[in-house]
Amino acid sequence: MADIGLKEEIKVSNFFSELGYFTRFHIQLYPRDGKISDIDVFCIKFDNHLFITRNIIETKRSTHSVSTIFQLFGLSKFYKNCNAFFVNDKINYKNFKIAKELGINVYSFERLKKLSEKDKRYKSINIPEEKGLEIVSYIDIIKKNNSNLFWSYHEIWLEKDPFKRLNLIKENFEITDDIWEDNEKNQAFLWLRKELFLLFFISILEITSECIELDNIRIRQYIEDKFYNLGTSKDRKMLLKEGVESLLEIINEKLGEDVDFEFDVIPEWIPNLESIIKKIINQAPFANEYLLLNENVFRSFLIGEPDHVSNFITNKKKYKIISGINASILSLLHKEEVKEDFNDFI
Repeated sequence: MADIGLKEEIKVSNFFSELGYFTRFHIQLYPRDGKISDIDVFCIKFDNHLFITRNIIETKRSTHSVSTIFQLFGLSKFYKNCNAFFVNDKINYKNFKIAKELGINVYSFERLKKLSEKDKRYKSINIPEEKGLEIVSYIDIIKKNNSNLFWSYHEIWLEKDPFKRLNLIKENFEITDDIWEDNEKNQAFLWLRKELFLLFFISILEITSECIELDNIRIRQYIEDKFYNLGTSKDRKMLLKEGVESLLEIINEKLGEDVDFEFDVIPEWIPNLESIIKKIINQAPFANEYLLLNENVFRSFLIGEPDHVSNFITNKKKYKIISGINASILSLLHKEEVKEDFNDFI
């Protein structure tokens, strides 16, 4: 039965991919034994002005689904600007009314399939069911190899603030850097590194969505303020930095030699992030296209097809732009300049 439910999630995820969304299925929010709470399908899309649409979809064949409806409603309120969809072929009228009163969209599998088939604007590579099942198994492999990475990865999906999420993804990627040499042939870790790149890309798009109304000179100030106030307030961080600097002066005076101690109040890579944000703002109408392009490259890798950006874009100008943005994002993740496309970076 578990495989049947998972196959339905893969199917619905493919439907929404065909409607122009970046989608993920079977997201485990609390994956403890016997207490798995998950999102069946998560979707995100950016319009020409980088306004964000998020969808959370629950797929159920059962008619006894009122508790699932309320759980879905709660999750949709947890995320910002989020629509809820309940996909069910056998929902009774009472539960249908409850769902509609909660603002939840109710579709049958067949209706959703027809809608996605009629929308020909987007070219999407579907994930076959057997490959989707294999992807889910990667999570278990990662848990067996590195439980800290396993739990840290799941935190990403519960972090609503894109600035905090950006830091969290970067930390996860650096963990994979440390263990990658011993796991180069491990397909699960290869999948995870590419997955983290795409989630990093999305977080940057979300941050850019917050910055698009700002003049160029105010973008740096805005993102610096956001990072200053992550966790401890900016004022306290500055006081702490001043205290560390004063202490170092005393130590250096006593020892008669310089003692270095790096204390970053905000990430040193903010200028690089600012540059990426400005590039994306200049390409705002195409941002979602670039995201889906990278997703198609990733999906091609997963199913063993040619997986290079050049295989999916013929416009030379757009190819140069997306390759440049990808390289800049990889440089943030790697802490050094990277020129490859994201599926070549390993």
